[in-house]
Amino acid sequence: MKYLFIQLVILIILFLIFKKIFKVLNKTQLKFIPVKIYKRILKLKSIDCILPIIIIFSWINVDKLYYGTFHWLIVIWIIIGIFIAIKLFKKLENITYFKYFKLYMRISDIYWILVYLSVIVASLIK
Repeated sequence: MKYLFIQLVILIILFLIFKKIFKVLNKTQLKFIPVKIYKRILKLKSIDCILPIIIIFSWINVDKLYYGTFHWLIVIWIIIGIFIAIKLFKKLENITYFKYFKLYMRISDIYWILVYLSVIVASLIK
């Protein structure tokens, strides 16, 4: 129970830090970053930056509760990515990497947050 509270505090702090970083980046132009890359960075959201940490915390918690099921969560995540690629190809007939990656990241955010929250609820019930 204690480690869940620590993980939630870490996630909230990182989210606020990235939100502040993006606010500063929106106000100023850094000289050492090319403009094209800089504009792409600004299109990211702060939740996209903490996605790897959510995945790691989900991995830690799933292995504590249900040993050996994390790889199935990864397989489902890959199937979601393939499904997104097929849907985009049917809709647009031309997939750009940026459109695919942006949509995939948004759906990945939702998927891993739901996984993390469900693991927290399951650990509170046990």
